[in-house]
Amino acid sequence: MPLDAIPSYVPENLDTQWSSVSSFFEERWWWKKLEELSSLKEDWDSYGSRPIQPEARELAAKLLSDLVKTDMPEPQIFPVSGGGIQLEWENLKCELEIEVLPDESIEYLIVDEEGKMYEGKIPQYNNFVEVACLTKWFKSEKPSINDLLNVYVPTL
Repeated sequence: MPLDAIPSYVPENLDTQWSSVSSFFEERWWWKKLEELSSLKEDWDSYGSRPIQPEARELAAKLLSDLVKTDMPEPQIFPVSGGGIQLEWENLKCELEIEVLPDESIEYLIVDEEGKMYEGKIPQYNNFVEVACLTKWFKSEKPSINDLLNVYVPTL
């Protein structure tokens, strides 16, 4: 039986902590991909790359857990040669790449519809503000790098 065919047994008038909880499977679609990438062994790309490091995996999981609360589309998820994880979004107007590194920093690359590129680094992912600015930019009607830089001055 598919999971969405299983009825909910929480009465509508019951006010419990569980009444507003979303399905674990709905919110954690990305967990399986992180688990798969974490099973990569040393030299997974035949160029001597390190396996995904636990710090990068944990930070990527936190970031994705935060992004589930927004209306960002699902990213493509890839391993990075230094033991990190890359998240990519692309639409007809722009691109956003976020690279989660083992030192718990985040690097990003944005490309607007004119082909202008900008990259930066978030030294520590302690809150959602920096990534929220990038995701808001990605979802905007006309994503321009200049507009992003006018409202958000990233840490370089």
